[in-house]
Amino acid sequence: STSSLVKRRKSSLLSSSSTATEEEAITTTTTKDKEERNKNDNDDSPVELSMIEYTTKRKGEVNDDDENDENEPVLFLHGLLGSKRNFGSLATSLSYRLKKKRRIYAMDLRNHGNTFDEGTTIEKWRDDMSYTNMAKDVIHTMNILFQQNKKVVLVGHSMGGKIAACMALLYPERVAGLVVLDMAPVTYTTENDITWKAVHDIVVGLNENINFTTCQTKRDVDDQLRTSLNMGDPALRAFILTNVHATTSSSTTTESSSSKTMVRW
Repeated sequence: STSSLVKRRKSSLLSSSSTATEEEAITTTTTKDKEERNKNDNDDSPVELSMIEYTTKRKGEVNDDDENDENEPVLFLHGLLGSKRNFGSLATSLSYRLKKKRRIYAMDLRNHGNTFDEGTTIEKWRDDMSYTNMAKDVIHTMNILFQQNKKVVLVGHSMGGKIAACMALLYPERVAGLVVLDMAPVTYTTENDITWKAVHDIVVGLNENINFTTCQTKRDVDDQLRTSLNMGDPALRAFILTNVHATTSSSTTTESSSSKTMVRW
């Protein structure tokens, strides 16, 4: 989730192809942000990801951190355009229902959600969104949160499923279990998968038909999604709008000062 102009970069895991695939790193930027983000164009260093813990104490239960820490934690990885908040209900329910108590976390993957300080997305922005480097982000964040050799049970949905599978291949010593949802170990293209074609068409439509510079609120973006993209499904629009954030920029002259609210994609 970032600003108004969509850039697409092929992932290093794909061979060259004329069809749009799910590993085209879909990034966005305002003209004002371009110079700042160019500083990170060649930065291959891993990103520390924003996390949330969903571990919940059961009713009538004494909080036992030792038992929580004894078993490998569960780590949820979201899909394209998603965020760590997608798993709130599932992760909380899981925390109650597991026979073996575990800590349960979810991450905002690179260039998604609040991976950075609240409202700040430039410093750790990365043009590269290969599964290899996104897996390295997860390991890097795990090393900060846990002991260096700590294993986790990975639950990855869609894009997060491929990142989880990549982690299991590259770092098997860190993976205690693997759950992959709504994703197969194949290359998805707009020609062979109608679901990915729908996602691709949405992103292209956002780039070509939505003028974010004229929007000051999420409602403005919602109106354009409905009219310019003929997107009648309010649930789908609401999901897309989770990637839109309002920002306020200020300008000062010798005579006056002013501020303007814009939305960032």
